[in-house]
Amino acid sequence: MGIKKLGIIATLCAAPALVVACGTSKPSNSSSGNSTSGSKTVTISEMDYYTAQTQASAIKNLISQFEQSHPNIKIDRTAVPYTQLLPKSLQEATSHTLPTILVTDNLNIPTMVQTGGLVPLTSVGQVDTSQYLKGSLTTVTQNGKLYGLPVGNNDLALYYNKTMLKQAGISSPPKTWSELLTDAKKLHKGSTYGIAFSAPNNEQAMWQLAPFVWSNGGKFTQMSSSGAEQAVNLWAKLVKEGGASKSVVNFSQTDVYNEFAAGRAAMMVMGPWEIPALKGKNIKYGVAPLPVNQSSQQMMSPIGGEAWTIAKNASTAQKKAAFTFIKWVQNKTRLEKFDAAFGYMPAYKPAFNQFVKDHQNYAVFANQLKHSQALFTNVGTNLPKVSDAVATALQSALTGSSTTQAAVKTAQQTISALPKN
Repeated sequence: MGIKKLGIIATLCAAPALVVACGTSKPSNSSSGNSTSGSKTVTISEMDYYTAQTQASAIKNLISQFEQSHPNIKIDRTAVPYTQLLPKSLQEATSHTLPTILVTDNLNIPTMVQTGGLVPLTSVGQVDTSQYLKGSLTTVTQNGKLYGLPVGNNDLALYYNKTMLKQAGISSPPKTWSELLTDAKKLHKGSTYGIAFSAPNNEQAMWQLAPFVWSNGGKFTQMSSSGAEQAVNLWAKLVKEGGASKSVVNFSQTDVYNEFAAGRAAMMVMGPWEIPALKGKNIKYGVAPLPVNQSSQQMMSPIGGEAWTIAKNASTAQKKAAFTFIKWVQNKTRLEKFDAAFGYMPAYKPAFNQFVKDHQNYAVFANQLKHSQALFTNVGTNLPKVSDAVATALQSALTGSSTTQAAVKTAQQTISALPKN
């Protein structure tokens, strides 16, 4: 999940790519050389889904700079559309032809680790985990082992239209669910609703609901608990009472942004990747933490972004070369500049601290990142099926086809039947 927004994982993965790129990945064992020192050249392969012009340019420049400072390591990069990366990665993990460096959505980490295609980074070199945000490391950790380092991260917060709130007599954005319900109804005028969020029949719904469930003490493995049920009921009440459009059950995150940008929503649940897009809009907006049920609760968001990982099928020399590159990226100035091009926040603390100083408009997102975690927390490789159950529950509760209690009960039955992992 990143500047591309969250797409559909389902059985494999999905989400519209921004731009289609060409090229096929080359297996790691096609690389030459057996040492990262001396005169021999080690060629390693890398695969990502950075097909948008800004992203592609940023990673090409990063690789070019690395190759200039490390003339004995060559990186052969391949970019594929987002929808193709996971299916292709799974196929190559089976055939032991994964690229040396696989840049993958952090949601895919549990699945890729389960294939046995990745190696723990600490089996290749040393990583000082104290230099990284704790929550960010949850996105690259499985079974207590570190399988990658974050490329960059993002999370969710509340955008609000300052003009609309002022016109409605609201002095500050809502801090609690009670205030959110009241303010959203007050902001609903004609075709303009108080708040827009994404609750479609796919995992985007779970991604956007997560902050409300987690901050209320809930877990997605316990959908029938009060923490989760109350969060689902909040969204259902927002729709039922007119604070949010009934169309949220069809809204993608792109739709949510479009509603806010067009003035059809006074507030929206969204990540930092839309900050650059809003620069060109005549909207006076602010960003605040998402409301919590009780003022004493801590907001916790899911963490989006990608991870640098290393393939098990690579040679020892290639693994060392890949690790050299990944470690080289962990530089305060270098990583901050790279992540800024993606609308990401660095997980590496020195770069993160510098990023916060240089990008004050990301302050809310940066603060929440310290208290956030991976979306697959507690569910692991069951994430696609859990997200399906959550999305189905939301569809039922928000359309009124069933009560919230019945909807989460059904979801719980599905989730309880899944194998433990």
